[in-house]
Amino acid sequence: MRQVSVQEAKTQLSALLKDVERGESVTIANWHKPVAQLVPISSVTQEKQEPTGFLAKRGVKFTVPHDFDSYRQDEFISLFEGERHQ
Repeated sequence: MRQVSVQEAKTQLSALLKDVERGESVTIANWHKPVAQLVPISSVTQEKQEPTGFLAKRGVKFTVPHDFDSYRQDEFISLFEGERHQ
């Protein structure tokens, strides 16, 4: 894994992104202290994503509708509280 300074990352971002597209990982350091990583997106999505939050800890599973942001307020509330708000 290669390490670059913040200044180098700013001036050579396009080149660094090409390296990442080829599968390399790049660490960005501020005064020699690593603060960020550029990694291929496939390596991030391959990691197992564990559900977080209080609902996940209780085993609650739910699906967010793809059009959730198109609901009116009363429709949205009825998703959680039932049909009494319609």
